[in-house]
Amino acid sequence: MRSLTRSSVVLVVALAAAMVTPTAAQAAATVPPVFPIVSSPAVKVVAPTEPAGKFSPAVDGVLRPTVSATKVTTLPTGKEVKSAPFDMSSATLVASDEFSDTYRDVHGTRRLVQSPSPLNVKSAGRWVPISTALGDAGAGGLQAKLSPLAPRFASRANTESPFQVSNNGFTVSVSLDGAAGSSLSHPTVPFTDLGADQAGYFSVLPNTDLRYQVHPQLVSQSLVINKVPAAGKGVYSWTVTAPGLTLSKTAAGDLSFVNSAGVTEFTMPAPVITDSSSKETQPTLVPYSVARVAGSVWSLTLTPPRGWLTDAAREYPVVIHPDIALAIGTSNAFSLSGAGTAVWGGQIGWDGRTHWVAMQQYDYSPLFGSQLTGASIGIDTVSPNAPWCLGMGGNVYLADGVKYDLGGDDAMSIGMGCSGSTAVSSDPELNYDFAAYVAAQNPNALIKINWINPSTGASLSPIKHIDSTISLDYRPLPSVTGITGTIASNGAVGPLQPTIQATGSDPIGATLNYEYEFSSTPDFSTIAYTTGWVGPDMQTIRYGSGGLLPGTKYYYRVGSVEAGNPLTWNQSTYKMNTNPAWSFTTNTPAPTPPQASAIPGDGTVVSSLTPMFSSPTVTDPAATQPLQYKFR
Repeated sequence: MRSLTRSSVVLVVALAAAMVTPTAAQAAATVPPVFPIVSSPAVKVVAPTEPAGKFSPAVDGVLRPTVSATKVTTLPTGKEVKSAPFDMSSATLVASDEFSDTYRDVHGTRRLVQSPSPLNVKSAGRWVPISTALGDAGAGGLQAKLSPLAPRFASRANTESPFQVSNNGFTVSVSLDGAAGSSLSHPTVPFTDLGADQAGYFSVLPNTDLRYQVHPQLVSQSLVINKVPAAGKGVYSWTVTAPGLTLSKTAAGDLSFVNSAGVTEFTMPAPVITDSSSKETQPTLVPYSVARVAGSVWSLTLTPPRGWLTDAAREYPVVIHPDIALAIGTSNAFSLSGAGTAVWGGQIGWDGRTHWVAMQQYDYSPLFGSQLTGASIGIDTVSPNAPWCLGMGGNVYLADGVKYDLGGDDAMSIGMGCSGSTAVSSDPELNYDFAAYVAAQNPNALIKINWINPSTGASLSPIKHIDSTISLDYRPLPSVTGITGTIASNGAVGPLQPTIQATGSDPIGATLNYEYEFSSTPDFSTIAYTTGWVGPDMQTIRYGSGGLLPGTKYYYRVGSVEAGNPLTWNQSTYKMNTNPAWSFTTNTPAPTPPQASAIPGDGTVVSSLTPMFSSPTVTDPAATQPLQYKFR
């Protein structure tokens, strides 16, 4: 599972910082084949302002949750209570799929951890957490077998397929044209994970190295140019082999790898180049071309601007980034258009000035019918120019539509670094909002992540890939487990004044209160009678005026709530329990014989101590059982 701890930010950024060491443009030396550890720069949080613009396609609409239509009576006045935090130390994993994990602790509380990007991969027939660590692949090569892209690196850079990725039955192989036979390098720090996700080939071209870092959804491919290329040089070509796939540019400048059904399997976000200056906070787009050579073999050529490479202010080494990513996750993100443009595979949108937005959505429908007890969100970022990228101020919004204006609730502010994982604690606003959505069973919550660029007028985001991981803690609502009493079911004829008593189950063993509702319509559009909130003891249902009527079919349902109606994030434990068998027809009593027809008559004096009493018979309309007569 992707780490959501702040300490992981320092480790990841520090390692990324070691990948590039700045030197002067004219006095650059070849980078030695080691990865020194350096300190990560502090993140400076800058509060964002609200930009203008809009997302496309426009799917605007109010997404705020509404009160469930099943709750027709007033709940008891409740007070906010603090639920016990989820106990991860005692939790066990109870369910997994590609994008989520579900845990349960000793108290019965569950935690759903979910991301729009993969969290798990299939291994030996079961889902296991993604690992970006590279391991032995035989013949001197390396592979991250538990990564969705399963990237593989050959022992030397001049082999036929030195770098390849695979997913969904497709494989893409990439080789740098003219590469020397440089050996694969995989320096790591003993007893740590530092460097486990990185590999490289040094001096593949004159004054040029090729380096890689594996991320959950993409592989960063970095061509590190240590000195200004000689005149006539500075054009870089790769041979790409992609059986079953067609390569084509998108309107946003990304390279798509499309299968025969028109589905994009992989993407190469529009490549950029960055230098080592702490002042150069913005990457520059690199023009490129792609052409089919023959069959499944393609030629990819990148031509960084010569003027940019030779600029006197340029600090070397400089890095070109032709990354390869999975074309998934963005199905739950939304591209920006309008005032700005969509970049980095269409996942991140720009307002044309300094503001950036990414939107993501989650499937939290497994929580419907439960009570949310906690929520937190983590942001994972990948930057093209760490470690020199400055920190950014960001907001996480609960959006009110797929659009760029920052409507919705400002759930929390975050400080976003340029690479690594930023942990966000369980902010009250996020908890209140998601608790309301879950209670209303509204599946349309959208997360909008907004951050600003510290460089005014910047044309590219300092973040090239962003993922979010949400953690939602929940427990089942109390529920009715059975009904006892004289009340009938399945439409059978029953007493006009039945008794009813619910039995229930509560996840924390609390005493439950119940409300019994009766309606003559199965949709409960009108309520004929309700008991109001009562305790767990047997209840006798009223008949006559204000109660049940004879000879009428009624449907009944039972509301349940913990006694006292304790609230968690302003949401009750209330639940309306229904059952298709819960219906009955009230008995129609037989008419009372007229008093004048009874013997002895009214006021008659009799001499016998054992007089005979009689009455004319009457007909039972229901005819469900023999009639009995009572004289008094």
